[in-house]
Amino acid sequence: MARAEEQGRGQARGRRASPPRRVLIADADSLARRHLCQMATGAGYHVVAAVGDRAAALRGARDAHPDLAIVDTLLDAGHGGDVVGELQGRGGEGAPLVVLTAPTYREALGGGHNADVAAYLIKPLRPETFGPTIEVALTRTVELRAARARVTALDEELRARGLIERAKGILMDTQGLSEAAAHRCLQRQSMETRRRMRDMAAAIVAGEQSGAGARPSASRPCEASPRP
Repeated sequence: MARAEEQGRGQARGRRASPPRRVLIADADSLARRHLCQMATGAGYHVVAAVGDRAAALRGARDAHPDLAIVDTLLDAGHGGDVVGELQGRGGEGAPLVVLTAPTYREALGGGHNADVAAYLIKPLRPETFGPTIEVALTRTVELRAARARVTALDEELRARGLIERAKGILMDTQGLSEAAAHRCLQRQSMETRRRMRDMAAAIVAGEQSGAGARPSASRPCEASPRP
């Protein structure tokens, strides 16, 4: 924890040169909400909304575009976990979520760890750990989203390769091409039509499935090449 706090303090110092992070605070207790606002402001954050119920929390997340949302599990008579779930259900690209809770209430969110919760603030709050916890949450969210983007890109690449291989196989079977000639054919058609090879391959696969055949759409036909 000491290392995380030191990391958070270092990030907070670096943040001073940039606009303050925008924070949404959702806590049903007005005194606790005021205390959170004071800690957030003291740590260099800008509180864009401080609300006390579910509807206002969801509205604030939608309208204020915060960089971070702090939600108490006791919001709406102990249904803060439902609010967290609704915020998480917005596609994973909303504000990072920091859950304010007592140790026993972490179970209300489905266990001791939730992959979509960036961090937990455990009551009673301590000002010296508030800023570092928030910075760790923001850093973790950036890293998680980068990892998800890499997984998505890899999945897209694998899908594209699969389509290209299927299209090459269709060209080899229907036009008597070698694998290398089928690949050159796709490349040439991609350049001539200014479409990605993946799109050309998808069109060939779709045409084969619909019974339309596998002939490329550009003017130049594929050149047959004897198979080895």
